[in-house]
Amino acid sequence: MFAITETGCNESIYDSEVSLPGYQILRCDRADGRKQGGVLLVATPRFELREVKMPHDINIDSQQFEIVCILFVCCVVYIPPKAEESEYMLMFSLLEKLCIKYNSNVVILGDFNLVSCNSNVSSYFEYFVAFCEIAQCNMVPNCNNRQLDLVLSGRSAVTVCAADEGLQPVDAYHPPLAVGVAATSARCALTHSTPAAPESQPQPQSQSQSQYKKWNFRKADYSKLYNLINLIDWTDLYSIRDPDLALKFYYNKIYEAFNNSIPPKIIILVNEFIQNGIP
Repeated sequence: MFAITETGCNESIYDSEVSLPGYQILRCDRADGRKQGGVLLVATPRFELREVKMPHDINIDSQQFEIVCILFVCCVVYIPPKAEESEYMLMFSLLEKLCIKYNSNVVILGDFNLVSCNSNVSSYFEYFVAFCEIAQCNMVPNCNNRQLDLVLSGRSAVTVCAADEGLQPVDAYHPPLAVGVAATSARCALTHSTPAAPESQPQPQSQSQSQYKKWNFRKADYSKLYNLINLIDWTDLYSIRDPDLALKFYYNKIYEAFNNSIPPKIIILVNEFIQNGIP
C-alpha cells in the first residue's frame, strides 16, 4: 500500500492517471482548488479497500484538511501549515470518534504541521494522544534530526523504518517511510477491561497471539489522577545528571500515578503480519 500526502490532485485528474491498472485507490482532494494539499491511499489488488463513512455530525467538505481511511483502520491525514485552531479541533474530534469506534485497530499517518500551530493546539494534541491511547511510532529523523511525519497507533506491533526509495525525489524534510503493521480481523481482536493476572500466574495463550497492557483512560478517575500528580515529590529529579535516568525517573512517577487512578485493560492480538510500504 502507498499513503501519500500533498498530492496536488483535483477533479480534473482521474484515478487512472495516478494509479496502476487493477490497483485500488481512495483519495481526498483539496476542496478549495488550491494546488497543494490532498491525500490518497493506493493498494495492490490483493487488498480490499473500504471507505469509512464520516460521523454524521461532522462536515469536512469545506475544511482545509484531508483524511482518507481504510479498515484496519488506516487514516491518512494532511493539514496545511498555519491552519486555524478550529481546523485542528475539528480534525482531532473526527479522529477521536474513529479511535473510539475502532479501538486499537487504528493507524494514523500524515503531516499535522504541528511546528506552526499555536500552544492550544500543541496542548490538545498531547491530550488527543493520551485519550486515544496512541503513540508516535516514527523515529526516522529528517535532515534536521526531527520527525515531521506522524505514525500514530495504539497497536502493539507497528514498525517504522526509512524506505529504500520513494515515488518522488526524496524530500529531506519528509523522508519516505516503510511501515509494518500487524493486521487483525475484527473477529480476532479481543479487548478486555479486566486487570492483568499476576506475573506468577500467567494466562495461557497460543503462539499465534501476543498480549500487552494498556490503561483504560475512558474509565480513569481524573480527579484522583490530578491529585496524585500534584502530590509527586520531584526533588530527587533535580539531582539526576544523566538525562536517560532523569527521564526514567519521571516516567516511573507518572506511571505510578496512572496505575493508582486508571484501570488497566489487556489487548490480545493475533499475529497476522502485513508489511506495507508507505512513502
